[in-house]
Amino acid sequence: MRRRTRSFALTIVVCLLSVLPARAETIAEQLQRQLWTYGDTTPNGWTGGDGTYSVLLPDRRVVWLFSDSFLGPTNADGSRPTNAPFVHNSMVVQNGAEYSTNLPMGYPRTLIEPPDRVTFYWVGDALVENNELLVFVMHFAAAPAPYAFQQIGTDVARFSLDTLTLQGVTPMPFAFAPGDDGIPVSYGAAVLRQGGYDYLYGTEDIHLDKYLHLARVPADHLLDGAWEYWTGVDWSRVPARAVRLMTGVANELSVHRIGDRLALVTQDHAVGDDVMMSTAPAPEGPWSAPVAIFHIPATAGLVTYNAKAHEEFSTDHSLVITYNANTTPTNSAALYSDITNYRPRFVQVAI
Repeated sequence: MRRRTRSFALTIVVCLLSVLPARAETIAEQLQRQLWTYGDTTPNGWTGGDGTYSVLLPDRRVVWLFSDSFLGPTNADGSRPTNAPFVHNSMVVQNGAEYSTNLPMGYPRTLIEPPDRVTFYWVGDALVENNELLVFVMHFAAAPAPYAFQQIGTDVARFSLDTLTLQGVTPMPFAFAPGDDGIPVSYGAAVLRQGGYDYLYGTEDIHLDKYLHLARVPADHLLDGAWEYWTGVDWSRVPARAVRLMTGVANELSVHRIGDRLALVTQDHAVGDDVMMSTAPAPEGPWSAPVAIFHIPATAGLVTYNAKAHEEFSTDHSLVITYNANTTPTNSAALYSDITNYRPRFVQVAI
């Protein structure tokens, strides 16, 4: 009798579980599923990359910006051909649940290329201004060992809003200029529009030590306006007076408004295990001490870096965050054996 009772109870539990509604996908899970499915099936578009900035266009399309990227096709077993096209930056356009890659003429080619075709651009944040999409692009060149590359400038790539056709690249010498300690600051790591200004957050990169700086320019005058730099007391036209706002940030980050405060989301020292958030009442701060809001799970053979939040998918109570994943130098073959190893991870974090 006892055995029958247990069997009957187990049957009831199984039946109840079978009729319970499935948990709805979070926005982050939906975005990852859609982007990854697109990357699995596109014949010649994006199949993997890092960077992972996003910007909402006026017509509700979302532009996803990536730095180093692989293009299709992929293999049916989830690997990529060893001769898969590799480019230094790419753009994926999301229109609802549909995705497409903005491919330049002469496929396969990098979307945004310097004139010399020897140096290269990685992407920063972007904004819509004067009927164009303006994308900060960080200019890099090869460097002697032990570092494979070094930044030599920051420019802005301009795209038409309707077709997202590249219109040109504008040099921005004042977007890569030494701060008050003489080390170049690369502005465009994050962009915030508020109170008639575009606030441009920059990073001072001393390898694992990185510091946050801030510039601003009147809205709609990014390319031709008079930039000002936060000195810790007021604003100055002199880049060399820009001071450090905080430390422990990554090269890529996000800043957007949450309720009555601003939230800065970044990865602890660029490659740490935690996604950190600081808040402030104003663009220049003062910024609160960073608090860990998500612990990135360890994955053997992979490194993670440059986490950021995506305002267009977040709310005052929940952030959609991405972080990049890549193989370690000793595991580079895994870039080809498993296409998911070089794709952003999306997470939803309650705050």
